[in-house]
Amino acid sequence: MAQIKNYLEYYSFRAVIALFKALPYGLSIRFLACLLLFGGKVLRIRRALVIKQLKAVFPEKSIKEINRLTDRIYFELGKSVCEIFIAEDQQIFDQIEAHGLDSLNKCLAENKGIIFVSAHFGNWEIGAKFLAHLSGKVYAVVKSQRNDLFDNYINQSRLKSGVHTLPMKSALKTIITALLNKETVGFLVDQYAGKHGADLPFLGINTKVYTSVAKLSLKTKSPIVLAFDVRKGFYKHQCFICEPIYTDQIELNEENILDLTKKINYHIEDYIRRYPEMWFWLHRRWR
Repeated sequence: MAQIKNYLEYYSFRAVIALFKALPYGLSIRFLACLLLFGGKVLRIRRALVIKQLKAVFPEKSIKEINRLTDRIYFELGKSVCEIFIAEDQQIFDQIEAHGLDSLNKCLAENKGIIFVSAHFGNWEIGAKFLAHLSGKVYAVVKSQRNDLFDNYINQSRLKSGVHTLPMKSALKTIITALLNKETVGFLVDQYAGKHGADLPFLGINTKVYTSVAKLSLKTKSPIVLAFDVRKGFYKHQCFICEPIYTDQIELNEENILDLTKKINYHIEDYIRRYPEMWFWLHRRWR
């Protein structure tokens, strides 16, 4: 029965995708943005969670401001859905204004393994594909989807753009090998890390934070490059590539792991505070 359900979900999804691809792109992206807004504003899908987390992080904002920001979060998410499943990658790449390319090119020229780090921010799928476009290939650590048909579909789409996916639960050895072989590996490290995470504040509230990126960088001496996608309107994007964080002169120990993790978090928090509508607030970040 589970597999039958998977087939029904998958082929229904493909039918909807085909329908939207047949429409003018400008109409599709506006419709999906409004559809996600409807889901958040009228159906109130996870809206209470979004508002609760926004209030905790931005106590200075009025309830009117919080509600307006919540609507923008759902609206932006709808645009991302359209870009991921309806648009052609090159169509999006042509609309990206990249900042920090000199730093990235210098890092690539050093012929080292590179750890790309970002968050569920802006259109993180397009951001990963764009970084693969710039660097040639990226290994991305991802969570497997419940529906294996959908999981295979989205991973094949990533692969066509140079993003080679690695399952989160069994990726460690492959990641270390890739970095030592001077490949690039990407991580999203902004979600709840569970019992193995470090107890650290995120956006001013204590939670569990991933330390795996810091450990890998210190172990393999691979520089960390943070990058963030910020959407402008319906079509344009800005990709902000931060200065590399080099760790080749830093010892691998618990103190340095925590210090490096805090530095990574600082950059992520900075972008979320500057562009809160771009972050995926639907995830339960604090538990």
